[in-house]
Parts: sequence; C-alpha cells; structure tokens
Amino acid sequence: MSDSKKYVIVSTLLQYGDMTLAELAQKTTFSAHIIKNKIAELNQLLKQEATITSIGLGYRLNILNHERFDRLFSGKFHALSDFNSSGKRKAYILKCLVDEPYTLKSHLSDVMQVADTTLTKDLRQLRDVLANFQLVLSGRPNRGLQLSGEESQIRLVLIHHVIDYLPDDFRLSPKIQTAVDHYAMVKNIEKKSHDLLEKALAVSLYRLSKLHGINSYPYYYNKVLLNQELESLFEKVETEIGLTLSYYEKEFIQFPVYVYFNQLTEIALDDKDEKVLETVFQEMISEVEKQFLIKIDQPLFLEKINTHLITMLNRIVFHVKPSDIFIGEIETSFPVASKMARVALNSLSNLLQTPIEVAELGYLTVHFELLLQERNQQSYHHIAIVSNGSLAIQTMIKQRIADIVGSKTQITTLTEQAAKQTDLNCYDVIFSTVYLDVTTIDAIIVRISHLFDEERLSKVWLDFQYGNHMFFDEEIIYQQELQVGLSYQENMSLILDTLLLDQLIDDTFISQVHHNYFVENGIVFPHATNTRLTEPILSIATSKEGIVLEDEKIYIIFLLAVPSTMSPRTEKMTLAIYDMVFNLMRHSHLRNSLLNIESLTDLVDFLNKGGTVG
Repeated sequence: MSDSKKYVIVSTLLQYGDMTLAELAQKTTFSAHIIKNKIAELNQLLKQEATITSIGLGYRLNILNHERFDRLFSGKFHALSDFNSSGKRKAYILKCLVDEPYTLKSHLSDVMQVADTTLTKDLRQLRDVLANFQLVLSGRPNRGLQLSGEESQIRLVLIHHVIDYLPDDFRLSPKIQTAVDHYAMVKNIEKKSHDLLEKALAVSLYRLSKLHGINSYPYYYNKVLLNQELESLFEKVETEIGLTLSYYEKEFIQFPVYVYFNQLTEIALDDKDEKVLETVFQEMISEVEKQFLIKIDQPLFLEKINTHLITMLNRIVFHVKPSDIFIGEIETSFPVASKMARVALNSLSNLLQTPIEVAELGYLTVHFELLLQERNQQSYHHIAIVSNGSLAIQTMIKQRIADIVGSKTQITTLTEQAAKQTDLNCYDVIFSTVYLDVTTIDAIIVRISHLFDEERLSKVWLDFQYGNHMFFDEEIIYQQELQVGLSYQENMSLILDTLLLDQLIDDTFISQVHHNYFVENGIVFPHATNTRLTEPILSIATSKEGIVLEDEKIYIIFLLAVPSTMSPRTEKMTLAIYDMVFNLMRHSHLRNSLLNIESLTDLVDFLNKGGTVG
C-alpha cells in the first residue's frame, strides 16, 4: 500500500501540476501527514530522476531526467523496494507459488524475515487478488501452499503483480529488447502498450523456459492478419530462443496492442466478434433502460461507442487498468451519466464474472453524457404560434420568435380556432397570445404578453433547449414527513396509499417500485413506470431524524412515477429529476438544505432550480 500511495501522489502532481497540500489531500484522499511522509520518501527514492519541492503553500514536481523518470514511473521503482513493502512480499510469494508445485510457509517467513501474522495477512489478501484471475491458492498438510488455474491467468498475475517488483527474473535479451523497441517505433505504439508488450513477452518466455506452454487464451478482439512487423518480431524471438511459438502463444503475447485506441484501425471483426459484441452491448444497455425507464437507440449508440467498447472489453479480459484522467471528478460533473455508466459496468461485471476497474467509469460516463446531450439538443424543433392577430401581427411574431430560436426550427402559425382543431402535442414549444387549455396539451406553453420582451423569450428557449428548467408545479409534487417509528417498507406503503387514493398510480407501478431503487448518502430513490398519467409524479418524504434501510440511515425518499409513454418534454423532465436527485446524493449540504424546506411552494422552487437554494 505504501508504494501505491507514492504512485498516486506522483500521478496527481503529474496530472494537475502545482498543488497545495489541501488540494493534494482532497484529490488523493490521504491525510496531510501521510502526504508529507511519502513526499520525503519519494525525494529519497527519485533523487536522480525528479524532486518534489515546496512552493509557498504547495508542492511542485520537477523532472530532472525524463527518460529515467519515465521508466521508473511506469512501474520500475517497485523493484527498489524491500520486504518491508507488502507489494514486494506478495510478489515474491506469487513467484514462489508459480515456480514450485508446493511452497512452505516457513520458507517464505525465513526468506522475507516476517512474522507469521504478517505472512497470514499477505496470503489472505493474495487469495482475494487471485480470485479475480480465477486462480485458487490452497494448502496441503506437510506439503505446503499450491497455486492452481489456467496458464493464461497465471501469466497475467505475473504481468500485473510480480514483474515490476522482480524485474531481474524476467529480463529480455538485448536482441529481443531491440526487436520489441523497433516494432513499437515502426507501429507508433504508445508507451503504455509498449511497456505492456515487453512484460507479456518477458513473462511468456520465462514460463516457456520452465516448460509451461499455453494452449488457450481469453477470448478478445484481435482479428487481424499478422502484419509484417509483428511477424518479423516473432521470427526474431523464435531465432533467439530456439523455439517455435505456437498460435496460442502469439495470440496471448500480442494482447497489449489491442487494449488502447491507437491500434483499433487494424481490428477487423468477424461474425462471431460482431455477435458477441452486440450481445454484451445489449446486456449493458438493457439494464440501463430498465433502471432509468428510458429507451435508447441501441444501434446508433453502439455505432458511436463501438471502438471504446472493444478496447474496454479487451482491458477487462486482460485486467489492464486505464489511466484515470478524471481523478473522481466525473461523477460530480455528470451525475446521471455517471450513474448510467455504473449500472452498465455492474451489468458487464456480472456478465463476465470479473471485477472492472473503477477508472473505466469515467470514460464510459463521457459516452453516456454525449448521448444525453444529443437527446436534449434535438437537431430540429417544431414550434407553434397561436394568435388571433392579423396576418401582419402573426408575421411579426413569427419573425421575432425566429430571430431567437434560430434556423433549425419549423414554425407554424395558428389562430385560436385552428389550434382547437389541431393536435398541439406534435409541437415542442407553443408560443401563444391567447389562453389555451393546458390539461390536454403536453408541449411547453409560453404565454406572450409582450412581443418585444426578448430577454424572457430567449430565457424560455434556452431553458427548453438545455433542460435548465424542469417546469414543475405543485400539481405533480407530493410532500410528506417520514414516520420515524415505522420501517422503510411501512413508510413506502403510506406514500403509495396517498398516491393511490388520488388515482395517480397503477398496480403495476406499486409492484415494480419496491424493487427498482438507488440508495446513496441518506437518500433512497425508488422509481418505476406508471400508465395512469402522462406526467411524472414525484413524491418526496423527509425526516431530519431518519429511518433505516439496509443498515443505512435514510433521510429522504424521492418516489418517482415515470409515464410509460413519454414525449420529448416529459423525458427531458424525467432526466432532469434524475440529475437533481443524483446531485443531492453527491452533496450532503444540498440534501440538508432540502431537509430544512417546510412549504410545498419552497420545495417546488428548490426543484425548479435543479436542487439548489437561493
């Protein structure tokens, strides 16, 4: 853990540049005391490559030798650690387990000079690591510890958890190293793929030298005819070691080329690849649709996310961690998209029966956020203008509206009588100088009282385009107190009874809403589809004392009934509700602000401001 803390500190300074101690503590989640100690250790460790200097109230990373620093930071300075490092101890234990049929605990304790309690703790943690690779660590009386599992997974453990700590045991010969470097240069492979390719080759050659060949490898996307440069690399390797590499060996060794974006132009998917990819994608997106009660254009989204999905799946299969360029800020910036990405990754993890790196969340969140933005910013909008004025007045109104909304709109002018005979729900926004019966109209209606109030008209249009306003009113919001003496289920029954009494929800909604919810930061968000109404219904129950659900204190229940058929406006409103609730889940001070609201009017105002006060 000590070494990982140093890595996090260095990577954070690399990512953000000069930082105060408080900023470092916030980004790394380490205490100020730990940061100061680790920086002192880093300055001793990296004195010829880099220094971390104090500047005012903060720190600056100064790289003295970029080439040496790059090699150290890519994982090589793990090798400088000793058995005081748990990472070094576990790497040594793993190598012993891989090299020998059985390994005695007494031998490990003697070599590493550690207490039996320390070794027991290391082995317990190793079992968790190995389980992620479908490897089993077992023990037999009088014989010792034994590692069992697929050869491909054993190699991956060596690549990700051993070679950086014990590099001398996995050195490539100068000729092979030169061949790998030449291949990386010719194919313009980025450094992280280059380093990983070195490790995959070094570990594979090491295992072959111990007569452990590979006869299968994890399914991944790499259907490309061996190019000339890769063939040349394998030929040089075979000449140097005096062995012919099998098809399976080559397929395994080259996986680092296909876990990042730069080589994707060479991947040609066959029918099996396409089918598997589509199945995986549908599994992910169907779960997102189920939990968020929305419909996604799956073929179009798959087309946009195809390249990312292929490389992400390859990284998951080979346990490759992407660079977390977002450092945890993605969830705060895009709460709904982040929650969608988390649901998709959880579904994928269950499907593949393997954990997924948290760093994948940020990249997938960006794709979901782009999807949501496209849904909120339609390329073409339909607007109606309802007025009993003369043709000249109607033309003037149309021109004024057109100046504000731009060219990507179709504007239709209607008289009051014509409007009564027209299905106004086919329009996105209706600007009207006359009173309209809003009970039968789902579109947004803007009453025009002053044609030249351009500021107001512009604000309404921007709110519609970008979803900055949810257009809540007191008719679709229900407010009540949580009953502290009752359980969560009993409180839910009270909330549902109120809505059922007013004939706002149906039986299907009641049966589904108990099973479909998010819980975080004292807020539970049950939601389900509702066929009774065309508008979303939001019931909010609060308590400063809280009730208990799944051993967590709950202060707010947001119960959302989502219309089973949604217009663009109601979908926009529903997504805005998601955004507001997830934002409250992320920020305790906003949650507490809501708990202090007493009147329904103030609550509606709070919601219409997206969950902010003031």
